[in-house]
Amino acid sequence: TGHSGGVVRLWNIEKVELLSEKSMGTDERIIAISTSGMRCATKREGNVSVWSTQTGDRMHTFHSDVTWVVEASFSQNDSLLACGSQSGLYVCDMTMNPQKVVQVWGKVEIFWGMAFSSDERLLAFSVSSGDSENPCSVHLWDTAKNALHFTVEVQLWRPLAFSAAGDLLAVECGTGIHLWNVHERAFHGEPLTGHVDYVGAATFSQDGCLLYSVSADHTIRCWDIGTASRIGPSLKGHTGWFSS
Repeated sequence: TGHSGGVVRLWNIEKVELLSEKSMGTDERIIAISTSGMRCATKREGNVSVWSTQTGDRMHTFHSDVTWVVEASFSQNDSLLACGSQSGLYVCDMTMNPQKVVQVWGKVEIFWGMAFSSDERLLAFSVSSGDSENPCSVHLWDTAKNALHFTVEVQLWRPLAFSAAGDLLAVECGTGIHLWNVHERAFHGEPLTGHVDYVGAATFSQDGCLLYSVSADHTIRCWDIGTASRIGPSLKGHTGWFSS
């Protein structure tokens, strides 16, 4: 998990305990943690940096037009990093040219979130154009074709994570989490409810049976996708709001 004060904490889910923590600097805000847990992305003013969570060393810094970044997401194998801001959506291929940032979506009024599918083929993101009749839309972008795949017209949804199989997309809606079936283009089961403040981030287990969510209520919760119920006690320890 990432804290707004630049601290990354690694947790043992089975033992419900904190394993380690590493500070990336109090001026750095954690905006994304990779699936492997080996990398995190931070923002500071107009710069986005990628760090090793094991050593605390800065690996890359992107100097570009990506200003006031509010969201970021790593792809499954850490090769892509997407950053979203009011100036647009940008994707960087860190295996090819870490210093080159490509814009794939234009300027928006509000940027709500993003998530890559496990095969990196789809990038889900949510934006608002400021139009009161159409306040928020979730877009699925085909990264291979570099084209729009599908758009869902919704009310203030924020994409959080794809399942490993890529068939489910977890989307935040206030204090709850909805599951969207990507292939059927419909809701999957009942929403996951129980947090008392908004959900800031989530991730699926590798088998797609569990979902872990973090909230502004300072807790981490584990959910059973099949029964839409919470598993075990909440993890606690952060004193500020979660950002990843």
